[in-house]
Amino acid sequence: MVNIIFKTFFKYTEFITSSVENNVIGKLSLTNSDDISSFLSFIRLIGCEYWRKCSSAFLREKLETPEQLYRTVYSSNVSLKENYIAWISKIREALYSRVPSEEFYLPSFDALFLHWKRSYWVSRIWVQAYCENVQYPSLTDFGWKLEIDGQLDVIWDSPENLQKVINNIKLWTAGCNCLKSDCNSKICGCKKINMACGPGCKCGSSCKNKNVNSQVCNTEETEENTAETQVLYNSESDASDFGDDTMDGSVFL
Repeated sequence: MVNIIFKTFFKYTEFITSSVENNVIGKLSLTNSDDISSFLSFIRLIGCEYWRKCSSAFLREKLETPEQLYRTVYSSNVSLKENYIAWISKIREALYSRVPSEEFYLPSFDALFLHWKRSYWVSRIWVQAYCENVQYPSLTDFGWKLEIDGQLDVIWDSPENLQKVINNIKLWTAGCNCLKSDCNSKICGCKKINMACGPGCKCGSSCKNKNVNSQVCNTEETEENTAETQVLYNSESDASDFGDDTMDGSVFL
C-alpha cells in the first residue's frame, strides 16, 4: 500500500506540494497543527489517491487530472476550506457507485482533518525521541475525547456528519409506517424531519415524499452513475486496488 501512495505522490507531486492558489511551495510535514498549508497538502495527497479509483467518471468533462477537477470547482469568492470541500465532494460523488463497500469510500473533509490532527500528535512525540523528558500534548486537542468512564475514544467525524449517518441508517432500516396516507403531511415521520421516504418505509405507491431534498442518495442518480461506469470505465487503477492485497478496511486511515 505504501508503494501505491508513493506512485500517486510522484505522479502528482507538483499539485500535492504546491499551493494551487498562489503557487507557493507547500509541505506535507506536520510541523504545526495551525499551519493550514500542510493540512491542505495532505488533503491533496488523499484526494489524488482516491481520484485513481474514479477518474473515469470525469472523462465526459474531459478532466484528466485531479488538479483540473480542482480548478473547475475553485472560486475566489469562498474560503479555501469551502473550495477543498467542494473538490473532495466531487470525488466522493464519483466514488459512490465505484467502490465495493462503504469501507473503501473517501472520508469526509472533517474526518480527514481529525485524522490529520491525530497524525500530527504522533509526529510531535517522535520528534522528541532524543529528548530526556518527553512532553505529551493533550490528546483531547488532537482528535480524541474522554468518555464519562475515563476511556479514551477516537472522534471519527464532526457531530453534523455523524448525525447524517444516524439519520440515514434510521431511514434505511426503519422509515415511516404510513400505510394509508400519501406521506404528504407532518404525520409522516420522514416528512417531519424533511427527508425522503426510503427503502425501510412501509408506504406504498401513493407516497408523495420521494423527491424532497434529502440526505439519502438519489437512487436514479446512482443508477445513472453505475451505467456510466460500465460505458466509460477506463480507470488508471486495476480492479485489484479494491482487494485485500493492496488495501485494508482502514483506507489509509
